[in-house]
Amino acid sequence: MEQLDAQSLFLDAAARRLIMPLGFGAPGRIAVLDLHEGDAGPIQILTLDRPMPGYSDLYDPGNGPEPTLVPVGIEGNRLLLVTGGQFPGRGTRADQGDAEPWRAYLVDLGDGTVDLVGYSGG
Repeated sequence: MEQLDAQSLFLDAAARRLIMPLGFGAPGRIAVLDLHEGDAGPIQILTLDRPMPGYSDLYDPGNGPEPTLVPVGIEGNRLLLVTGGQFPGRGTRADQGDAEPWRAYLVDLGDGTVDLVGYSGG
């Protein structure tokens, strides 16, 4: 993994690639592993074109931990990421009563643009 720490993994079977949002001080970077040549293809690192809107509202930057980014769907080069907290359809934690704040982002893997497409709280 070339010294990279993936927060989560997403297999894009149609395009034969493994998509990995990076964590531990690297929010806004996504690693993409091309699987056309088996599992030894080169890892490409995509750096998003701007900070993810509202992401830093979910934690204390510099005093972590960062919320996990979870890929939940893809169409072509458009990847839907949500933060690892609660989001619609997942319910709430029993000890909180209310859902945790969350963010949803649409990322273009071709050019690195990112848009906030849904949020709650924070």
